[in-house]
Amino acid sequence: MQRQEDWYANLGLSPQAPEEQIAQAVERLSRQAAALAVTAPERSQRLRDTIRLIKRDLLSGQENRQRYDLGLAAAAGLA
Repeated sequence: MQRQEDWYANLGLSPQAPEEQIAQAVERLSRQAAALAVTAPERSQRLRDTIRLIKRDLLSGQENRQRYDLGLAAAAGLA
């Protein structure tokens, strides 16, 4: 079974964080990715890829977030 990435840990937030906090943390990551674009383009691209996945899993609707949370719990052996 593939290990699921913990987006909450990447963002420095708890799984109970409201969507607004998640969006703010994603915006901070986006600014970091933009700042790295010239000096570390590969790192910037990896960060942008991570941001895209976080948006898909946590910010694209309550259903997707619930599905992600269940998968995260199952990966941790909590479900």
